[in-house]
Amino acid sequence: LREPTTLLLVAIAVVHGATFTTYDKLFTMHVDLRGHPGWVAGAGIALGIATETIILWRARYFLERWGAPYTLFAGIAIGTLRWWITAHTTSAFWLATVQCLHGGSFGLFWIAGIQLFNARAPDELKSTTQALFQGATLGAGQLTGMLLSALLIPIGDTPLVFTALVFADVLAALLCLPLILRARSGQFSASE
Repeated sequence: LREPTTLLLVAIAVVHGATFTTYDKLFTMHVDLRGHPGWVAGAGIALGIATETIILWRARYFLERWGAPYTLFAGIAIGTLRWWITAHTTSAFWLATVQCLHGGSFGLFWIAGIQLFNARAPDELKSTTQALFQGATLGAGQLTGMLLSALLIPIGDTPLVFTALVFADVLAALLCLPLILRARSGQFSASE
């Protein structure tokens, strides 16, 4: 944690983690509030898991082709589109279909995050580093997302929450810029 890039990665993980963990908790409620039957949420979740599985299966391809900083950024950028459409569409078709972007907004982020965290850790701390990434994303990120949701649901219900996730991912994307700049200048090794 003493290394500035690791602290930056923790911040990115918390902010972006707040988005998809909020989705995990509130998407079904959002579909219901839009007046759609439960199968719409089920279809969206299934599409998201299917694309996530494909991206995780092809992880090496993305990391070798783009590098971890760009893969991380791509996953976060995809999230902004996903959350905007989720927040603002009333169409059952689009609510379900846009969830295929989960493969990118979670999958790309996850493979790049593991790569970037592992690259910073000494060999004897690789497992600890992955636990730090998971704790920041699925622990602190989830708590942050639920706090945000608790504040926003009384004001504008789930559409406002999903709109706020757009801005959370814009912030996470901005936090990625130092990583992108370092990658462009060649300061990342081939393993990152």
